[in-house]
Amino acid sequence: MKRALAWIAATAICVLATLPAAAAQIAYVPMPAAPREPSVAIEPIAKQLGWTFKRTGDGAILNDGTGPEAIRIGSRLVREDGADVALFEGPAVERNGHIELAISDAATLFHLTVQREGTHVALVTELSTDVQIREVPRPATPPPAPVPTAVPEAYSAPAIVQGDAGTLAVSVEFDGSSRVYQTSLAGSAGVVHGAVSSYGGDAVTNPVGVVTVGKAVRNVAFGTINNPLAGSVISNGSLTGATAHLATGEGAYDVSSGRSIDGNIAAVAHTQGNNTDTLAFVSGDGAFDQPILRHSVIDQQRWGTLDYETLVGGHGAGAGIHARTSGKTFLDAIVSDASGSLPLTAGDLPTGAVIGEHLSTVTTVTAGYIRSIAAPGSPTVGVTTRWNSLTLGANVSEHWTNFTASYAGPGAYGSFFTSAGAQHVFGATGGFAFHRMLAEIDASSSGGATSGIAQIRTNHPGLNFAGGFDLNAGTIRPLVGLVVPLAPSLAFEVGVVAGPSGRPALRLSMLAGFRQPKPRIATFPVTVFVPDATRYGALRVFVDGVRTPQPYAAGTPIMVAAGRHTVYAESADRSYASTTCDVVATGTAAKVALTMFPQRSIAGTIAFGGATDAIPPGASLEGIRVVLEPTGESATTDVNGHYVFARAPYDPASTILLDPATVPHGFESPAALPIADGSTDVVLAPQRKVEHTTFR
Repeated sequence: MKRALAWIAATAICVLATLPAAAAQIAYVPMPAAPREPSVAIEPIAKQLGWTFKRTGDGAILNDGTGPEAIRIGSRLVREDGADVALFEGPAVERNGHIELAISDAATLFHLTVQREGTHVALVTELSTDVQIREVPRPATPPPAPVPTAVPEAYSAPAIVQGDAGTLAVSVEFDGSSRVYQTSLAGSAGVVHGAVSSYGGDAVTNPVGVVTVGKAVRNVAFGTINNPLAGSVISNGSLTGATAHLATGEGAYDVSSGRSIDGNIAAVAHTQGNNTDTLAFVSGDGAFDQPILRHSVIDQQRWGTLDYETLVGGHGAGAGIHARTSGKTFLDAIVSDASGSLPLTAGDLPTGAVIGEHLSTVTTVTAGYIRSIAAPGSPTVGVTTRWNSLTLGANVSEHWTNFTASYAGPGAYGSFFTSAGAQHVFGATGGFAFHRMLAEIDASSSGGATSGIAQIRTNHPGLNFAGGFDLNAGTIRPLVGLVVPLAPSLAFEVGVVAGPSGRPALRLSMLAGFRQPKPRIATFPVTVFVPDATRYGALRVFVDGVRTPQPYAAGTPIMVAAGRHTVYAESADRSYASTTCDVVATGTAAKVALTMFPQRSIAGTIAFGGATDAIPPGASLEGIRVVLEPTGESATTDVNGHYVFARAPYDPASTILLDPATVPHGFESPAALPIADGSTDVVLAPQRKVEHTTFR
């Protein structure tokens, strides 16, 4: 009966896949003359999709609920999870106080689709809704994880040591004759990314987290890495070990080795397109030493995602299929089975289906049926929501009840988790800043044993102090510490903490920050010339959308890297600006002349001329294309015949004309009209009728 329910859910996925998904338009802009691509302001798009948008001194920070993404003006990189990712084809620029991206780059950032309609281009979602839908992960296995919702950026205290490339912290605790070592490494720039830490009686023991050394196409990672056998059959998806990745033109190769609760695993995997083939050897911990071959396919469809896999080992075999539809209402189903003796543990071999509804961008409800190894089948219901900075989630079934709550604000953070079932557990963390101090708490309980710490520490330049209490097995012990800065990127810490033996232990730590070396890039001079520059007052010059540090000075060159750049100038009061001009910097000096024009918007109304009763029934003023010459920019009228060109520098000698193909039948467009100081209105004249004339 259970398998029948699972296959019914999988069949329902195929039915939902046949339902059409209409596109919702997010942005609609005219296509400029080739080869330049149109650009759009990203703030209104972010707000329309429900993303948070925060301006910074050099760009903006956006968050779709999965984490912050930092965009810098003049850069093609996006900073995410502490790493810079090359995401855009062109740099972000600032125009009239707004941050803009090329429309294809905006589509990449917001996960939208570009649709071209004649002379216009639009950004659309794949669903008939005005917001981007956030999907839930595959069906949870006990204890089920709540559906993720938008999470505000958490408060983070200023770093004790400065290092834009990463930090290293090494400490040793002297507990009688015992030694306990702790090492933490974090990288945020260059070739080192991520964070990893270890704690134990050896120098490196059971590392938590992962650090990647190298670039995206070729790197080595160590710490908590992905289990190469994880998928629909084996749900436990992490190892403690190391992996190497190499991408080629024909696919990618991954070699990994590590330890999990299933034993030791060494594997090599090859990925090409949607297919991945893995050959692994599992040994130790009674895992029935055996080779295992895994073949998996991930198939992306318009209706959602379908992935399936098979595993064949020396002592057993298994297969699984998982499908998830996309949309406001979604279905997530998985079926898996195995025979023989594969390295399976509690939570593996999941089978079940979940149906959910996104009630809003922050509220999702789910209901379904789930079972796996060591967890009997059970119906389950869940809900997650967010109110301002507070996120709540709950899952209930016959065998467990889970509840989570978290808060992330500008000066405080906190989270709470509790689960009642075969074993009652709970955990809580939190902190808030006040008067250059930070109060923190971290407590957890499982099986009736409670442990945790509570402390207050200062956070400012110079000496910093920490004090608090450690709770372990009902015993409370004091914590004290002192941080001494030796340099901006180096600090020494000494403290008294509770050691593993229960006695006070002396901890000595060293904290170091690493700075990324500034790249040595050859630069070449570009001289900007603005005719009659003094009449515009102080001028600012922008290269690739980034303002140059020095104000404009006639004859003073600007040093730029080799290659093609865009240059424009703007008056300090933004009343005047030039159009964008391309310049190529090479070994010889380059010059560019920029003509200043008043910044203004151009607007007007198109109306029918002639007698009112002569207007054909159904004739509309909407959709008439207005072309601005000589730039070739265009705008489209609304239902009232109104059109507008956004504020920009326009040549006062510009003219407008109407695209005859878009003028209503029975009317003719006038010749080119000069733009007026105010509204530039156009009257459509009725077409002249041809009269029959007889000559005698």
